Amino acid sequence: NKIQIIMPKDFTEKVEYLCACNPKDEWSGVLFYEVKGNIKKPSTCKIICRDILLMDIGNATFTSYNFDKELIPYYKKHPKMLGCRYGQIHSHNTMNTFFSGTDIEDLEDNVANHNYYLSLIVNNYLSTTAKVAFMGNSPQIENKFECLDEQGEPYYLKSIIPPQEIMFVYDCEVEVKGRVVSVNTELQERLAHIRTKKEEERKRNLANNANKNIMNNGTSHYGKTDYTKDYRPANPVGGFQQYAGKQLPLPTFEDVHEVEDDF
Repeated sequence: NKIQIIMPKDFTEKVEYLCACNPKDEWSGVLFYEVKGNIKKPSTCKIICRDILLMDIGNATFTSYNFDKELIPYYKKHPKMLGCRYGQIHSHNTMNTFFSGTDIEDLEDNVANHNYYLSLIVNNYLSTTAKVAFMGNSPQIENKFECLDEQGEPYYLKSIIPPQEIMFVYDCEVEVKGRVVSVNTELQERLAHIRTKKEEERKRNLANNANKNIMNNGTSHYGKTDYTKDYRPANPVGGFQQYAGKQLPLPTFEDVHEVEDDF
């Protein structure tokens, strides 16, 4: 399941402005958003972006900030935002929007401070990627196992799995409002014609190069790449990914010969 995120026209214009003013550098800030529905049912949960409090302008590959006293003056100036939740938004300038290792670390560092934590990544082309992260806690689990000794007599071992704290992540589907470009039909048709022409040229060049390679060497060195394979972590049932922040200790075993057979 994916959570739907809507970027209204006025919010989209703010993103465009910040990207236009910082085309080569990443920027970041506090993202204020409203929630319709309930996180318990992610398919019906809808997040509406409302505002950005710009916090940092970094460099071509990095941006970061710490919360400080600027949030209080913002709320005083925008009291309606007191009813909103907040997360993070940052840009990737001309790069693709994806969650890098640093971005995943940001989720891990901040998720515990929120019931759930939204992180939205944008770029100069208004491509978007977003995730909603939240923590899940499991209590200590005890399992009892029946084993056999040298004479085949049963005895029991107890396996203890300590309490765990795991971060779950939902991917999001972002709808960008206000990105309507109106041009005449002639230009649209010309663009389609040039794209088709360039694609045909590319295919001819690939075919010619492959033929030359076969003639010169007897075999082709062009391999087939499976572009359909999804290299992202597979999502288990429920639509979320699991990130374990730390490696858990192995279960401990205790000799419990005295435990009665209560199976």
